[in-house]
Parts: sequence; structure tokens; C-alpha cells
Amino acid sequence: MGAAFCRALFHAAPPLDWTKSVLIAPWIRTAHPAAECPMAEVIFYGLAGCPANARQKQQLAAAGHRLVDRDLATAELTAAELRAFFGDKEVDAWFNRRAAAVKSGTVMPDALDESAALAAMLADRDLIRRPLIQVGDRREAGFDPTTLHAWIGLTSGESCDDKHARGQCDHGHQHFVKAPAA
Repeated sequence: MGAAFCRALFHAAPPLDWTKSVLIAPWIRTAHPAAECPMAEVIFYGLAGCPANARQKQQLAAAGHRLVDRDLATAELTAAELRAFFGDKEVDAWFNRRAAAVKSGTVMPDALDESAALAAMLADRDLIRRPLIQVGDRREAGFDPTTLHAWIGLTSGESCDDKHARGQCDHGHQHFVKAPAA
């Protein structure tokens, strides 16, 4: 199937619960529709050195997506470009609640309007809820596995046991047998 057809048919529809397979008839099952479509080119704005962003990129790559890595700290974003990632979310949901300025009370997300919030975020990129993710024309802020799976597919179709057999855990177990010390 063509990528545009797949996106139009499976990804533009309201999110459905396609957990592991879909029962079409009692004797026929099919995989999640995203598995039939070519994987996406994902523009990923994260902060260098952020362990959460590193794990998120690993998950996307393991699902077969091609990552275009952008450093949020140095990306040339305008207020309008940044605003597009937040959609219809409330202003306070745009913020990284773990940012030092938010924790200390220097920045109070609930007290800011859109323009003040965007100005603060462009001045201090740590305030931005991340990652910022773009695929095609759609943009999202934050890493919500349910949203991402419904949108672009977040699983590779490869079983956990197969990944472990190759020594590549993409979901944080970190329980592989280590080589003996020399």
C-alpha cells in the first residue's frame, strides 16, 4: 500500500484501540494497520543529554521510524512554529513541569497567556514540554505512547523475546548478560 493511502485510511481516523491485533471475523486476524504502512520520517526536537529523550528516540527507531534529530536548545523556532506543536492544549500543559524555573516558582505556567508563555519558552528552552515531534504536517508536544502508536505506530512488530535475543532492549529492561570481565 502507498504511504499516503495508509495515512489517510488508518492514521487520519480518530484513535482506535488497536492493541495487538484486530478481529475481522472469528477466523481472521490482522496486525495493527500501522504495521502495513511504511514507517514515518519523524522530526524529533529534544535536548542533548536528556536521558528521557534518548529512550524515546530509541523507541521510535526500534519501531522502524527514520529519525531526524534536532537540538531543541539551538533550533531556530519562531513563536508561531513553536505554537503549532501545542494544538488545542491549555497553556499550562505546554510546560515541562520539571524545569528548574517552574519548580522554583520563577515561572508559573497557569498565570501566563499564550504570547507570554511562548516568549518565556523561546528564552528558556528547558521550559518546553518535550520532545516536540513532527511527522508531515502534524505536530505534537510530549511523548505519549498511546497517541504516537495510534498516529504513526510505536511497535516494530518484532517480539520482545526477539529483541532480547539480539541484545537490543528498547524499553528499559537493561537486563542482558554482560561479557565476563577480562
